[in-house]
Amino acid sequence: MARVDPRYALFADLLDSLSIGFCLFDGDDRTLLWNRMFLALFPEHDGYVFAGEPYAENLRRFYAVRLGPEELPLIERYVAEGVARHRAQLRPFTFQHRDAWVRVTSMPTPEGGRLRLWTQLPAQDDAGAAARAPAAPASDASARARAAFIENLADGVMILDPAETIIALNAEILALYDIPSRHQVVGRSFAEFVARVAARAAALGEGATFGEDWRLTVTERHRFRGAAFEVQLPRQRWVQVIANRAADGVAYSIHTDITEQKRQQAALARARDEADRASRAKSDFLATMSHELRTPLNAIINFAEMIRDRMHGPEIAHRYVEYAGIINESGRMLLDHVNELLDVARAEAGKIEIEPEVLDARTMADECLKLLGREAEKRGVAIVLDVAPPAMGVRADRRALQQILRNLLSNALKFTRQGGQVGLSFAIEPGGARVTVVDTGIGMRPQDVAVALQPFGRVRNDVNVAEAGTGLGLPLAKHLVELHGGTFTIESEAGKGTRVSFTLPG
Repeated sequence: MARVDPRYALFADLLDSLSIGFCLFDGDDRTLLWNRMFLALFPEHDGYVFAGEPYAENLRRFYAVRLGPEELPLIERYVAEGVARHRAQLRPFTFQHRDAWVRVTSMPTPEGGRLRLWTQLPAQDDAGAAARAPAAPASDASARARAAFIENLADGVMILDPAETIIALNAEILALYDIPSRHQVVGRSFAEFVARVAARAAALGEGATFGEDWRLTVTERHRFRGAAFEVQLPRQRWVQVIANRAADGVAYSIHTDITEQKRQQAALARARDEADRASRAKSDFLATMSHELRTPLNAIINFAEMIRDRMHGPEIAHRYVEYAGIINESGRMLLDHVNELLDVARAEAGKIEIEPEVLDARTMADECLKLLGREAEKRGVAIVLDVAPPAMGVRADRRALQQILRNLLSNALKFTRQGGQVGLSFAIEPGGARVTVVDTGIGMRPQDVAVALQPFGRVRNDVNVAEAGTGLGLPLAKHLVELHGGTFTIESEAGKGTRVSFTLPG
C-alpha cells in the first residue's frame, strides 16, 4: 500500500494482511490511511488516492467508473449524497460494484473522523446455489401465514429477486405509490416501477419535479442496500425506504410514509427561521434604540450643564433660553420613543382600547401639519393636504388617529429627498372614509414591504443608515387601523415613492 503518515506505519502493515477493505478519514473527511484490500475492491483508486484527499474526490472517482452516460451528468449530486451518507451512516449496507457485492460498515472515531470497512460478500452464484437447489415445499399454512404477515404490516413491503425484478409487495405499497393493482408492477424491474411513479406524477401535472433526474437518483439510492433514503412522491408526500439483501441476492425493502414527519420538519424550520429573523430584528432594534435614546439624552445633559455652570456668563439669558428649548425638544423626543415602545408592548398584549368619536378631518390634518411642518421645512419637502369635502368627519379615536397620521407622515418625510413632496388626503367612500399618505421618496421593493410592517423591522437602504427610526411606526399604525375595523395597505416602488392607504369605517 502507499505509505502515509509514519505514525500509522505499523498499523498499516497489519491492515494489509486483512481481507477487509479499510479506510480511515479525519473529521474533515480527508483520507488518512487505507490498505491493499481497499485498492483491490476499488481499483479505480490505485495510484490516485493520497493522504489528505477529500472523501468527495474519492467518491468522484468511484462514480466515474460506475455511472453510464445517462447518469454521468448527475455525478455531483451522487457525490454530495455519498458524503452525507458517509457522515450519517449508523448501520451496514450493501451494494454491487464491478460485478461484486460489498458490505460497508462505518463508525465514528473519538477524534470526529470516520472508519469505513468493506467486506466482499460471497459470489451470488455460490451463495444462491442452495436457494436454487430443490427444497422441501413449505406447507400451505406457513405460506399463507407469511403472506398474511407481510400484507398486514403497517409499512409498505417490496421483495425483489437478484435481477432487481419485483416478485412480491403488499397493499400498503400500492397505496403509497398510487398503484391500482399488483399485476401492474409484479414481474417488472425496480427501474420500471420508478418510471411508472414518474409517469403518474406527469399525469398529475408534476412532471417537472419527477423527471429523468428524479428517476435516476431514486434508482441509484436503491442500490445501496441497508442505507435508508427518502423519496419525494407526487402530491407533496414522502416515504423513507430501507432495503436489505439476503445471501441469495433477494432484496427486501420497507417503505414508510413520513409525510407528516416532513411537514413537521418544514414547520419547525419555518419557525426557526422566523425566530432567527425576530432575533436579528430585535438586535437591530436595540442597537438603533440605544442611538435614539443616547442622542437626546446627551443633548439634555450637555445643555443642562451649560445652564447650570453659566458657561456664557450670567448676563446672556437669551442663550440659556435657547438651551432650555433644546432640552425641552430632546425630552419630548425621548418621551415619544418611550410612548412608542409602550404602545407596541400594549398592542402585542392586546391591551390598547379605543374610544371612537366623530372628528373633523381638516382639523386633524392641520394639527399634524402643525406638528411636522417645521420638520418638512427643514428637509425642503412640501406637504400637500387634500380634504374632500372640506367639512367631512371621520369616526376614530382621537389619540390613535393622531398617532397613525404622525407615524405615516414622519416616515414619508424621512425617506423623501429635498425638493420632494408628501401628500395627505381624506376622502369619503362607501362605508366610511379613506385616508392616504403618498410621497415621492425612495420607495421600497415589494419584498421590503413585509419587513417594514414587522415590529422592529427596518428596510436596508442608503437613506435609513443615517436616519433615525425605531422600526415601530408602520406596524403600530397598522395595528391601530385594524383596531378600528379598517384595512391598511402599502403600495411602493423602489426609486419612485410609496402610497400608504387605510380605511376608517363610518
